[in-house]
Amino acid sequence: NPCRHVKKFKEKKRERFLSPAELGRLGDVLAKAERFELKDKDGKRLWVNPAAITAIRLIVLTGARRGEILNLKWSEIEWDRSRALLEDSKTGQRYLYLPAPALKLLSDLKPTPNAVYAVPGGRANARGQTGETPLTNLKDPWKTITTAADLGGVRIHDLRHSFASVGASSG
Repeated sequence: NPCRHVKKFKEKKRERFLSPAELGRLGDVLAKAERFELKDKDGKRLWVNPAAITAIRLIVLTGARRGEILNLKWSEIEWDRSRALLEDSKTGQRYLYLPAPALKLLSDLKPTPNAVYAVPGGRANARGQTGETPLTNLKDPWKTITTAADLGGVRIHDLRHSFASVGASSG
């Protein structure tokens, strides 16, 4: 093995939790982005894909992984049980519990008749996304949002850590 004498780089575990103030700033920026009022430091208007905003809100509200939200299908949502049966998550099939604000967010979406995915990707039609393919990229919208919210260095996965932290501290 050509790498047998190469010392492995020791990775540091990164756990970052957003403070209540940081979560507040994130919420404010998401609300501005939804109203198309988000601007950079020079006053230039910034556009963030509405599907990306929905995905970020769902991650905050559920503590789900990015891929679980991006691949969430309408057919997986059990509205009467406030949950979604995720067929293909990182840990296999599992339930994702949907609190009332997440259910409201999902119910307010207006999917097209052919929509498969709750967080749509693909080409936009006149009213929004088609929903036949999932959104695949949160990197660029996340960078825009974290810059506007002054959350440098915060990763999308940190939202999952924050959700778990709030849940644990709430009992």
